[in-house]
Amino acid sequence: MKILKVLASVLLSWVLTTNPVLADTKANYSKLDPALRTLSQKAIGVNQTKALNMLKEIPDQEATVKTLIRFKENLNGVDALGGKVGSIIGDIATVDIPISSLEALSQLDNIVYVEVSKKLKPKLDISVPQTRANLLRGGTPPQWTGVTGKDVIIGIIDTGIDLTHPDFKDETGKTRILYLWDQTTGHECTNTMIDNGTCGQIDMDGHGTHVTGIAAGNGSASHYRYVGMAPEANLIIVKYKDDSSTFQGDILDGISYIGQNAISLSSPSVINLSLGQHVDPHDGTSNFSRGLDNATGPGRIIVGAAGNEAEDGIHASGNVTQGSHIMDPKIWTV
Repeated sequence: MKILKVLASVLLSWVLTTNPVLADTKANYSKLDPALRTLSQKAIGVNQTKALNMLKEIPDQEATVKTLIRFKENLNGVDALGGKVGSIIGDIATVDIPISSLEALSQLDNIVYVEVSKKLKPKLDISVPQTRANLLRGGTPPQWTGVTGKDVIIGIIDTGIDLTHPDFKDETGKTRILYLWDQTTGHECTNTMIDNGTCGQIDMDGHGTHVTGIAAGNGSASHYRYVGMAPEANLIIVKYKDDSSTFQGDILDGISYIGQNAISLSSPSVINLSLGQHVDPHDGTSNFSRGLDNATGPGRIIVGAAGNEAEDGIHASGNVTQGSHIMDPKIWTV
């Protein structure tokens, strides 16, 4: 119930400042989203903030909050406040900032708006035959013809990947994974390390391996019965932390990692995000959405999963006849 009360307070403040760009008041906190504003003003305590998964705790250091910052021109002054900048994607940056520095951060002229980096959860994809993608290619595997993803990089940000799986190797037995960044350890693996068996990353969940199979598995493990969308694409994998500690900023960091490597290889890229949340307005105005937009363009595509939530009670449902109305109790009951 305490968490619900905190959320209600945050949501009420959110309603009162529905447009962050227009919420330009005399208060120093107008550049902070409602959650960060209440935290900076100590309207909610650290323990409540922990319950909302807003904090990043490091032993013997002041607790920091993970944020997405929209800025203009530069990030001058952020380092001096103890902020640790992760990735910069256009005018959006991922930054870990001490709680005590939030007010000072909001006073910097080059800072436009600061949002808390919210927790995400995994979602799933659908099969290739349902999309009829298999009709775009032909030939006798592994001698493919048509559209197969050759010379394209597919980036997967998920729970990791089974490095030994045959579906992610080429005809010579070499890995198709060019790079792998494990955010849980900070370690990076190259294709040489993977082929030599010195990478060490393990997909303990299996979701990332499954999603990568849908996106780019070549079907060799099943004698080409189960083939992914792009069986000849190269891969860059980012392993995120876990369901309880993966935030929007981590995802933007992963997108930046994949994008920079794809640019260095002069290859087009498609990044898959089989995860999501329902705390943003979903209208493209949030810093997270702007970060995604900044990372896209010609040869740079980001794909987000949808579905798997039919039983979550997040949308109203029912049969409406002419002249009648319904109210779904799942939506309005807390």
